[in-house]
Amino acid sequence: MAKVKTQFKCSQVSSFEHGQVVKLDIVPNGAEANKSVSPGPAGGEMQLRIDKSAKAKDFFVPGQEYTLEFAPAEATVVQPKGKDVN
Repeated sequence: MAKVKTQFKCSQVSSFEHGQVVKLDIVPNGAEANKSVSPGPAGGEMQLRIDKSAKAKDFFVPGQEYTLEFAPAEATVVQPKGKDVN
């Protein structure tokens, strides 16, 4: 299986000084996308912190449903600050 899709519903958007915090809950019943996660009612939640300068600011709306697709990604390599790594 190359990809897994899930369907989430935005349950809350909270603003703070530097942006927003978005809470999303998986749509438990009736979401065809969630069949790859569970044949019955699915469960899960996630939270995103979005910087006020990011494109995603104001994208999420409470009550709106969103499809999320998971696919394998290449690992991100972060160099330690102040270190000369060969």
